[in-house]
Amino acid sequence: MCPLKKTVGMMKCISAYYNCAFKVLKDTTVEQKRSYLVVRDKLKDLISKNDKSDPNVKADGKANLDRERDSQSTLTGMKFFNTFVDSEIERHFDNLKNKIHEKFKNEFS
Repeated sequence: MCPLKKTVGMMKCISAYYNCAFKVLKDTTVEQKRSYLVVRDKLKDLISKNDKSDPNVKADGKANLDRERDSQSTLTGMKFFNTFVDSEIERHFDNLKNKIHEKFKNEFS
């Protein structure tokens, strides 16, 4: 079962990503030639983390736990964030939403 605060937090993050991407694509000029493919390529680490191809990833438990925590701070991995403490849920998704806004600001400003 998914707590309501987690569902709301995930929807805020998805909406923030959509709104930022829409603004970038809407404000593009003919010279810039931005498309969703450009947005996706520049923000791929925000969308998902793919550590399977990384040869430097250690197999010990601590490295796996760190990698799992990092993947929960992405758009595709946020559904695996498991806690039932409301303040922790809100903090996690607020941080992810702020990270989305910062990433768009840094990449497309």
